[in-house]
Amino acid sequence: MATTYAYFVDNLKATLEAGAIPTDVVPIGELSPGARADLIKDGRVVGMSCALKDRQYKGRNLWPLIASLLPTSITDGNRQQVAQSILSAVLTYPDEFLSRSETLPNGQGGSSIWAQDFEFAPGGLSQEEVDQVYAGVIAVLWAGRQVLGDAARIIPVPSSSLFKNLGNPDIATLLSSSGLLAPLQLTNLPLTNTQKGANGQWNVLSVMHHNGLIDGFLGQQYSINNPDALPGSISTDTRAFDGQDNLPYAILSSIQQLQSTTLEGPPWSSHYDGAMPFQAGVYFPDTIPATFNPAKELIPQQDGLISSAIATLQVTPDDVLLDLRSLDPLQRLTVNVGASREADFQSRVGFYVVQDAEGTVVDPVSGALIRPGDAGYQQAALSPRNSVTPLQGLEAEDDGSSDRQGTLQGGALIAPVVEVLEPGMEAIYFAFDAANPDGFNHFRRLGSNRIGMEDLPGGGDQDFNDLTMTFSFFDVR
Repeated sequence: MATTYAYFVDNLKATLEAGAIPTDVVPIGELSPGARADLIKDGRVVGMSCALKDRQYKGRNLWPLIASLLPTSITDGNRQQVAQSILSAVLTYPDEFLSRSETLPNGQGGSSIWAQDFEFAPGGLSQEEVDQVYAGVIAVLWAGRQVLGDAARIIPVPSSSLFKNLGNPDIATLLSSSGLLAPLQLTNLPLTNTQKGANGQWNVLSVMHHNGLIDGFLGQQYSINNPDALPGSISTDTRAFDGQDNLPYAILSSIQQLQSTTLEGPPWSSHYDGAMPFQAGVYFPDTIPATFNPAKELIPQQDGLISSAIATLQVTPDDVLLDLRSLDPLQRLTVNVGASREADFQSRVGFYVVQDAEGTVVDPVSGALIRPGDAGYQQAALSPRNSVTPLQGLEAEDDGSSDRQGTLQGGALIAPVVEVLEPGMEAIYFAFDAANPDGFNHFRRLGSNRIGMEDLPGGGDQDFNDLTMTFSFFDVR
């Protein structure tokens, strides 16, 4: 059965009995084994989220329930016993946990996935307590993988605080510490994340996927009227995901968020990537409105998690660089660019390679470094040596839009430049004040990998919607 959307419902049993979830939607919530079996028999995919004993300790910390259960080492002889003991300790109703057999698709395509809701309240916690929270989540997912096997689909539903990695967990420490997860013998990713404050570490969800604990995730993101966290999006305060790993994911929006947000929708683009049973989700704490149609609210848009690494330097509104340096120069990835225009003047945007966040370029003749404001900067920046060919000539008609797909090479840091083509107003503007004759940055970050441009001298009305570009990146290879 083909599906696009998932509904996470607090009172799933009653909602299903009322017939409020269409058969082409994946239901997620707490259900008895018998209720799951009925759905699976009819060819449906159902997501099971078990009740957890996560309110006993500050921050929704599960680790105090687990700490004494880990032996000095895990062997084939004790692996299943340890895993079962962890699940028994953290599940309110251990008997409701999935069986291995129900996770295998039947002849009609029906099966269960483990879509466990994990919550995290980071306020007031010490670093030790933060690391314990993340260690607890990892240990539970490790236990589930041992019990369910490699063929089961494990797609957790982490709170936004968890999938953003709030509290800045020290993954290297919690994986290697004998008092935490060292007995599980999990491995960390290389410490190559250049994002400020990450200390080289990648998102904990990337680390879990790297260790085979999860097959993807459905991330909660419920912000209302936040231009940096629109429904279906990942905000720039999220710790970047490993660009070398095409981790499948989708975003879970909430019905309150969709009903209350007035910025740029509906509908909104709901970002996703990879093979999962759904491409977007909606959370309902109560009943589902009878007239609710997810397709009128959320339009799935493919956008790989490599995009989070590419946006790591987009911190302030003036920061509009696309950072491909987490990828090797021999690697390739696909880029989609959507452009829209609200301006009388025709203009074209292109991209060029810079050497640092200050916009330094290499002179194609001498090899010397030239900084914005130095003589010869424009000529060097626009030279074929520095040009990013797939991202040249981005434009749209007035009050219109355009789309383009291309292939980019990894390993570079790239910046935008605009050529204004209006007769009598011809100009070239960069994203660096010193490079422009009016001393004004003509580009503005409007969101993660979303850039606006202003085409008038001095910034004009400074609405930065003369040309708006939205970039999606995926399929690293």
